[in-house]
Amino acid sequence: MNETITIIGAGLTGTTAARALRAQGYAGRIHLIGDESRQAYDRTTLSKAVLTGEQPEPPAIMDSAWYASAHVDVQLGRRVSCLDLANRQIQFESGAPL
Repeated sequence: MNETITIIGAGLTGTTAARALRAQGYAGRIHLIGDESRQAYDRTTLSKAVLTGEQPEPPAIMDSAWYASAHVDVQLGRRVSCLDLANRQIQFESGAPL
């Protein structure tokens, strides 16, 4: 049986969930969906470093190579508009299904 887990929210919590799944040996598919256009980043630095000009932009939580090596399908800049739990389907704001 080929299991799939879809995580809606690609910020710190979603990324941490994907990492934990892989660390615990989950071998199924993982979709990580986020409506922001960039990968999860350390938001705590926004007020501490970015606003003072010490750092051009906040650091990513995970290196982008990790997602590829862990076989995590990251879909950024996509907003989910409908969850059909009974049929296990997700629809994006564009109308496209997952």
